[in-house]
Amino acid sequence: MQFDPGAVKTVIYGKSIKPYLTAYPALKTKIDTSKKFLIQGENNSTFTNMELRTDGIAFKNIEIGYFKNFGSQIAPDSFSR
Repeated sequence: MQFDPGAVKTVIYGKSIKPYLTAYPALKTKIDTSKKFLIQGENNSTFTNMELRTDGIAFKNIEIGYFKNFGSQIAPDSFSR
């Protein structure tokens, strides 16, 4: 994961998160296809009502771009429940 405070929008790469969408089906329900953002000339959906946590700090009810066809695949056995 990379946090870029200078970015215009926080984005999750689709190929990287794919194993998580399979392992945690509730995460798929947060993809809102009616909320689009433009990146590299393509419209992409947005995750809504997300919560990110880092070092005990929670950022709640945020929107995160879902850059569906970008990123590198992560092996499903590289994460645990």
